[in-house]
Amino acid sequence: MKKRFTIGHLTIGVKTVVEAAVNERIEIEQLFFANTSGGTQTFDLHHVPAGDAAATSNFTLMAGTSVSSGKSSELKARIYLEPGDKLTAVSSAASSIVLTLYGISVKVRGDGNG
Repeated sequence: MKKRFTIGHLTIGVKTVVEAAVNERIEIEQLFFANTSGGTQTFDLHHVPAGDAAATSNFTLMAGTSVSSGKSSELKARIYLEPGDKLTAVSSAASSIVLTLYGISVKVRGDGNG
């Protein structure tokens, strides 16, 4: 099922953006991000495998991504989340970067055969 996974401001601390449930696989297709503040801000995006703790040492997908004041951008990408995986993000300033993700969510059976 195609859906919007999140919309909202990032924070200075690590924030879970989207997490695949134990019976779900997610394919992120597009990321939209915008800077609503008065100055240039940056953000990082991390892929956290199931069972791992969220930290900046997880798989970094985007690091120090700079977004100018009042600007927005789109990234078309394929990011695959297996059951229990999540994406986390951290911003250089609170309530400055808005992140929205669109993709596909698929429920999986408990026998491991999708």
